[in-house]
Amino acid sequence: MCDSKIINFHGRRKIRSIEDNTFDVVICHNVLEYVDDMSGVLTQLIRVLKPGGILSIVKHNEYGKAFAYAVLNDNPAAALDVLNKCTEESAFGNRNVYSNEYLADFFADDAELKDVYGIRTFFGLSSNNEIKFNEEWYRGMLELETKAGVIDEYVKVAFYNHLIFKKK
Repeated sequence: MCDSKIINFHGRRKIRSIEDNTFDVVICHNVLEYVDDMSGVLTQLIRVLKPGGILSIVKHNEYGKAFAYAVLNDNPAAALDVLNKCTEESAFGNRNVYSNEYLADFFADDAELKDVYGIRTFFGLSSNNEIKFNEEWYRGMLELETKAGVIDEYVKVAFYNHLIFKKK
């Protein structure tokens, strides 16, 4: 039997009520792009993590986003906006753009960046949505994505990056 707690934080007040060093794992996937006070949220996430605990962050990758705009959407102007660090409008409002290096630097005193994986390097670039329901194609694409997701050059251009930090 596993003794675990899953808490979905809806706002800063909830996370501030959690004691320091409470969780073995903290997951923050595709959230930081939409918060007003990213450094405040990051400070709280590392605070509630136990020493030796794992912080999992999935974030949009600006270089992968440029590929998606240029190739999938045939929109080089939007791709240039991403590369020029222009604020991006989304269905949820302005999306924060930040680098993996920003996170590594932010956590430098508290946590070590252990791994970075690429997610959706190729899958999102196919405009043939019908083939995505083909089991053979899907299995082949999953194998390709899994292999590319650990190769540095592909991690750099994946649509998302998955960063794993270990608290000191």
